[in-house]
Amino acid sequence: MRNAGLYYEYRSFFSTAMHQAQRLGLVSFTGTMGLVRTSLVRKESGWDEDCITEDAAAGARINREGYLGVYVDESLGKGYMPFDYANLIRQRRRWVYGNMQVLSQDLGKIVRDKKLRIAQKL
Repeated sequence: MRNAGLYYEYRSFFSTAMHQAQRLGLVSFTGTMGLVRTSLVRKESGWDEDCITEDAAAGARINREGYLGVYVDESLGKGYMPFDYANLIRQRRRWVYGNMQVLSQDLGKIVRDKKLRIAQKL
């Protein structure tokens, strides 16, 4: 396996963090191989095409609307992983920038939302 270390990093996230999120009711849509109700995507506020991590933005919005995510620990397909260090850095920068973009746009909504539990806000 060419990027075995990266595979195991991803796998550890899904085998630990996502299981913990499931136990706490904090699963959010994260994109690759995620399934979302069509009606939620078709709403006027569906995908934020101006956000570099539109999946994270959609997940935050869906959670604020009161929907809960469910994590199923079953591989249903394959995604692409970076094959070299330069592309890994590009991916991680995109993730950091995109999540900061979502946070900066939605922080006020998240803090004021009375439907979200403290753990969800954090």
